[in-house]
Amino acid sequence: MKRIFTCLVALVVTVQLSFAQGNDNNFQFGLGLQSNELNIVNMNNMIMGMNNEGNTQLNFSGQVGMMNTYMGNNNIMGMNNLGNIQQTNLLSVGDLNMVMGNASINGDNNAFNLQIAQVLNVGNLNFFVDNASIVGNRNRFNTLIALAAIFGETNFVVRNAEIRGNRNRYNGLAAFVSIFGDVNSFGSSGGSPGNAAIIGNRNRYNGLVTFASIFGSSNEIILNSSIVGNRNRFNGQGTFVGIFGDDNLVEGNALISGNRNRFNGQGAFMGIFGDDNMIGSNALISGNHNRFNGQGLFTRIFGDGNMVISNSLIADNRNSLNVQGSYIRIFGEMNDISFNAVMGGNRNRSNGQNVFATIFGDENMINNNATISGNRNRLNLQNVLVTQIGVLNEMNLNAVILGNRNRSNLQRMGVLQIGRRNQMNNNNEIEDNENGNTIQSLVGAQIGRRNQMNENNLLNMGNNNSLQSMVDIQIGRRNEINSNNEIDDNNSLVLQSVIGAQIGRRNQMNDNNQMDDNNNLVLQSVVGAQIGRRNLMNENNQISNGNSLIFQSLGGIQIGNDNQLLGNNQILSDGNMGSVQIWNKIQVGNNNMSNNNKMIQ
Repeated sequence: MKRIFTCLVALVVTVQLSFAQGNDNNFQFGLGLQSNELNIVNMNNMIMGMNNEGNTQLNFSGQVGMMNTYMGNNNIMGMNNLGNIQQTNLLSVGDLNMVMGNASINGDNNAFNLQIAQVLNVGNLNFFVDNASIVGNRNRFNTLIALAAIFGETNFVVRNAEIRGNRNRYNGLAAFVSIFGDVNSFGSSGGSPGNAAIIGNRNRYNGLVTFASIFGSSNEIILNSSIVGNRNRFNGQGTFVGIFGDDNLVEGNALISGNRNRFNGQGAFMGIFGDDNMIGSNALISGNHNRFNGQGLFTRIFGDGNMVISNSLIADNRNSLNVQGSYIRIFGEMNDISFNAVMGGNRNRSNGQNVFATIFGDENMINNNATISGNRNRLNLQNVLVTQIGVLNEMNLNAVILGNRNRSNLQRMGVLQIGRRNQMNNNNEIEDNENGNTIQSLVGAQIGRRNQMNENNLLNMGNNNSLQSMVDIQIGRRNEINSNNEIDDNNSLVLQSVIGAQIGRRNQMNDNNQMDDNNNLVLQSVVGAQIGRRNLMNENNQISNGNSLIFQSLGGIQIGNDNQLLGNNQILSDGNMGSVQIWNKIQVGNNNMSNNNKMIQ
């Protein structure tokens, strides 16, 4: 045993009890105090070698000044180290401080180790990097914890509580960070994964969590709780973030990037109080042959100018049996929820994707959610449930299939919009060819003025065995339900249904159930109820050329004044065979018109 007392120019004082490496059940203690500038505490309390067991290392350091460095303390470097405890505690006051590479394991076959790095940093341009990490292969049953509290601006907390290597199993990694200041970065550095991440192949049964609370503006939370590599399985990852400030970016958390990753669970939980927030590309699978993964994004935002974009995304090919969800609640104005629950590759099958959003505010947009953009995607379930309360709400281009030969998919959307000038357009669309066995369902309720529900349930060419259903209730003035249930050419065994109820003035229900050429075995049904003044129900159930075995049904109820029921149930050209058209109408009120219905030309 050796006892060492060292004093260097009154700047550094350390006390250390040390034993030689390669032994068991040793205790090491370090105490450091630094003041002024350019202070370095480097590579204290280290275990280097093989087969070290049952060692305890404690390190306490205080730095007061600028450009302080606390690096490489309380580390294990070597192989076959078992049952060691390492703890690093740091107080740093000043600017340009760096805490890097403490309480880490670098080597192979390390097991049952506990490593803790604790930092209190007061100042600006602080770096807390690569602490409480494992770098190596076949590390198991280790617990790594990084805790940091930072007061200041332009702080970087990156790559802590990470595993880098292959075949690491049964490890628990956690990062706890509180930041008080502006321009903070928590997560990625140069595009590499952030905190609580696994980088490598064949890592299994690991648990990684990140807890961050940030009080300030221009904050970044990037690439935390991620898996980057191949054949990673049975891992659980979570990111929990609370932000109080403006201009926040939360991107790329709960990410799987690689091939053949299976049975992983990833969650990102975020509460943001501020304006101009961006939540993007979280709960993402980017790779091929990923299966049986569950990913969730849970976000609550209080503020204006918020964007929630490209979450719950599958970006590549042959991903199957995955479940992805985005659960969003926003209180504020000018919110944009777009491109969530999207599948962007080929041959993705038997996946479930959900978007559940509630927005209280004005000028809200919910567009392009629950979309399949690729070929040969089958047996997928996509759900979008949205409540919007405010003015100038939009919900467009949701539940859309944009590629060829996508079959046996189920898309469901439920919407409640309360306010003025609400739009629900171009939802439930199959844009390309040879998509079949598809079920699309849209249920909407709009309460307010100038509501629109137009061009929903659209089929392109060659889609067979498809079912499209829409139910809409509109209460208010100048409501529109137009151009829904439209079929292009060469579709067969198609069922389309529109049920609309409009209560108010100047309601329109026009051009629903339209069919172009050469469609067979088609059932189209429109049921409309309009209560109010100047209601229009015109040109529904129309068929063009060469269609056969068509059943069209329209039932209209109009109660009020100046109602029109014109040009419904029409077969407009040649070669239509075996068609049945059923027409029922009830009009109650004054100046009602019912002309040119049920015609074959």
